[in-house]
Amino acid sequence: MDHERLRVLLAQTTPWMEVGMGVGHREANLKRAAGLILEFLQAGGTPDLIVFPEFAFDGPGSALLDPGVVVGESAAAIVEGMTPVAVEAGALIIAPAYVADGNKWYNACLAIGPDGVQGEYRKIHPYPPEQSVVRRGYDLSVVSAGRFTVGLQICYDLAFPEPARALALRGADVLVYPTMASDWLMQRFRVLAAARAIENQVFVVVVNAIGVHPTSGDVLGGDSLVAFPNGATQEMGSEEALALYELDGSLLAEERVRLDLLADRAPEVYAGFD
Repeated sequence: MDHERLRVLLAQTTPWMEVGMGVGHREANLKRAAGLILEFLQAGGTPDLIVFPEFAFDGPGSALLDPGVVVGESAAAIVEGMTPVAVEAGALIIAPAYVADGNKWYNACLAIGPDGVQGEYRKIHPYPPEQSVVRRGYDLSVVSAGRFTVGLQICYDLAFPEPARALALRGADVLVYPTMASDWLMQRFRVLAAARAIENQVFVVVVNAIGVHPTSGDVLGGDSLVAFPNGATQEMGSEEALALYELDGSLLAEERVRLDLLADRAPEVYAGFD
């Protein structure tokens, strides 16, 4: 890995989803996703970080046939399916999963490297339709990808500036947001991603799915994107695809020299307001 650059592969995939999803759907989705990444590697692609959309393997909670069974098996199955891919790629994979903690269920993402799980994040802001299935997470999470620090978030978290700022204060250079967002929501996420990137002087990566939401019927039109610290964005379009983006660490340094937005905060003035 180039110490000053991070090669991020956005896996804008079309997961198999329908009402009544179960374990068989996960197996099919994992196999297909692994095949797409291996094809990319065989063609000469060299990612350092691979990001899949939210619910890419299990589907949203509202579509699960038996949530208890799916959640209970999700994390272990996804680690088993994605670890060989991480080994083959020599990369860190951000993979969506459900995790169980006793009788509490969480929408999460796992950072899976060649040596197994490097980190876990439980979504702090469950989207309203999933709130009847999963609980709110309470911890922020960062992982390392070479010399880059990656902050983990999920979908609806992007609408809230507080966790992004907290991750930046923990040293995050890149914020990743796996998402399953309808077209109308991605229009807002495009603006919010640029805002999060500017205000925290970081790269923001949003990876969306392609297809149709199994319960709402909304179109999932992709438009995955990378937002740069100056607010510029690069988008993938509306077709299933894998796209490799190179994040240049020198851009972070340039922005932070021009204006140091973290150093110029005044937390003594506005801390404690809620």
